[in-house]
Amino acid sequence: VDSKEQLEKTKQMLKSLNPDAKIISTEYSKVDLTEILNTGTFDMLKATKSSGWIKEIRKIKQDAAEGKEVHGEADEYGVNSFVYRARVPFH
Repeated sequence: VDSKEQLEKTKQMLKSLNPDAKIISTEYSKVDLTEILNTGTFDMLKATKSSGWIKEIRKIKQDAAEGKEVHGEADEYGVNSFVYRARVPFH
């Protein structure tokens, strides 16, 4: 994120979707993998019943019903990726 304000906005959005989620702040994505892998803490049923999740689903359905273009989170938050392929390695 670019600013403290954007970081707080992102944290608020995450908490609205899953209030019990543990948020781990990092620099350059450096985090102990035991903090995020095989924690057993995510409950999909519980998450889908949160008010933030329900609100987002309703908004998407309403936009689609009104013929509005519906974008996913990747578009909304500027998340992207790419795959580099070459016949020769970098070195």
